[in-house]
Amino acid sequence: MKKFIFSLLLITCLVFVSVVEAASPSSFTLLRESGDSINYNRDIVYGSSSDKPIFFTNKYYGSNQYLVLCTGDRTALAGEGTTYNKTSFKNEGNRAAVAAIIKTGVGEDAKVSANKTNIFFTQLAIWKYLEKYYGDNKLTYTIGSLSSTQTSKLNSLVNVANTAESTYSKISKFAITLNATALNFTLDGDVYKSQVVTVSGEQVKTVVPTVNIGTVESSGGGYIVKVPKSLLTSESNTITLKVDATSNSIAMASNYTNGNSSQQTTTTSNFDYFSKTASKSISGVIKTTKPTISISKQDATTGRELPGATLILKDASGNEKLRWISTNSPKIIEDLAPGKYSLTELIAPDGYIKSTETITFTIDSQGKLVGGPVVMKNKAKSPISISKQDATTGREVPGATLVLTDSKGKQVDKWVSGITPHSVGGLEPGKYTLTETIAPLGYVKSTETVTFTVKSDGTVDSPVIMKNSPEEVVINPPTGGTIIKISFFIAFLAFAVAFYFYADYRVKSNM
Repeated sequence: MKKFIFSLLLITCLVFVSVVEAASPSSFTLLRESGDSINYNRDIVYGSSSDKPIFFTNKYYGSNQYLVLCTGDRTALAGEGTTYNKTSFKNEGNRAAVAAIIKTGVGEDAKVSANKTNIFFTQLAIWKYLEKYYGDNKLTYTIGSLSSTQTSKLNSLVNVANTAESTYSKISKFAITLNATALNFTLDGDVYKSQVVTVSGEQVKTVVPTVNIGTVESSGGGYIVKVPKSLLTSESNTITLKVDATSNSIAMASNYTNGNSSQQTTTTSNFDYFSKTASKSISGVIKTTKPTISISKQDATTGRELPGATLILKDASGNEKLRWISTNSPKIIEDLAPGKYSLTELIAPDGYIKSTETITFTIDSQGKLVGGPVVMKNKAKSPISISKQDATTGREVPGATLVLTDSKGKQVDKWVSGITPHSVGGLEPGKYTLTETIAPLGYVKSTETVTFTVKSDGTVDSPVIMKNSPEEVVINPPTGGTIIKISFFIAFLAFAVAFYFYADYRVKSNM
């Protein structure tokens, strides 16, 4: 045997995050074929000195154990204190694969207490995995001489490496997609809500959604954006949901040196951890041009708007939401919350019958009216006909001055009767009294008080008629002198008639 045989170290020795930079031990000795070498098959790797044989060991030096797990260029000689860099690997996927073998084989904390069998198969698996990248086959004999159990153990570690390499490839291409291209909002009470936005992608670990206006809540495996009306300050509001995602991480072999004075180790501090982030944004517009509804108060006959009605709007719970007096134009109401509403009339317009109707309507989730316009109509009060009649003939008697008062004695109307009945319009429901202040010529003043009641529909309980009796003609008896005068007048009248007929006779007889 030669006095010293140098071992070739393969690819980069494994590290995570930081490089161990302690000084090389002065007593460190490279491996021998025999002695303290871990040698399950006598010689681990066969080869001549010209082939630069490669083998590894768990080196004992006194009471200290040096755990050497090496990867690197398989044709390079390894000298004491050599540091291999992660850039020695063929690609980044190799770094992830080697780290996976170590984590599965000897564990993340491979120190003096590591099981020698695990050390052996961990190193063997690293070299076996790297063979396909270096194009050699120097482990053929060694692997061929392993038992089926040992071969299975080795292959399982190589499979772990292949899986890690594939996982690294997926993480390096990390991206996310959203199930929608735009946010669509619907109004729910006083809050605008978007549809559920879901996030998908391979190797997604965490998702952090943020929104420029409002809040984001988890819902149905995704996220919903909620924007209260109070936060919308312009007519057109752009709402943007941003999704920041982080991939799973994977361990990557890092720098390694054999320069520790007591032991060479691979621990969690000898790995880098690789992950990626991705972001997606989706936007939608909320317009604050508020939906409006129109409430119309109309004349039932003409359809014209009626001013002067007091109207009340209530919600489904009976809470008063609005009260107003109608005008010559319909009432326009903005931003009415979704739900059912009822409209009633408190005070009718002058000259109209109060409506007893309750109109109900619904506002949908978009703030729009369901089922057509809201119109409440009033019927005009019918005029009351008041007749002033002759008590004997029943004909209208002109010239009487009449006064109409309500139940409180307040004068409602005053007029002079004519040849047709008088009409009084717009009387409120209640009791009324008709009296005469000046009688018509030739009639006795009526002392009658005519009372009547106007019903809620504007009609009266009975016809309103006031009658007057004609004045009586008084003839005084004639005196004696008066009789003589009358007699003389009658005699004279008889003489004149007789003379007329006589004269007419003489004229006709002389002809």
